[in-house]
Amino acid sequence: MDTNIENTLKPRRGRSRRSSTRLIQRRVAKIADKYDVDTQRVRFELILELKALEEMAQQKAIDERCADYKLIWVRVAAYVGQVVNSISRSYDEATVDTELSRLKKQVEQLAEMKNESARQA
Repeated sequence: MDTNIENTLKPRRGRSRRSSTRLIQRRVAKIADKYDVDTQRVRFELILELKALEEMAQQKAIDERCADYKLIWVRVAAYVGQVVNSISRSYDEATVDTELSRLKKQVEQLAEMKNESARQA
């Protein structure tokens, strides 16, 4: 499955193509809300969304200058990949809920760390 990452990172009003942490948080929340309807269709869409999210996290890891944040983004990307694999193998609603909750917490922790370091600077 080839995702269309170009459409997810369109520059707006002169801003760069880099995705913000808040954008990633919103996408994780949106993905978590999205999967409740038709299992197979949603499973496929969920995998596509997560693959796009994984690519965004990988790009953030590449773009990040701070080694600590780079490592965190690599972990987020790896965890998203694990979630995709888990969903691909089997569809258990409770498992998906748990995995998406963990992913959401990881991204929220990263945002908190960024906010704290920005306040200290």
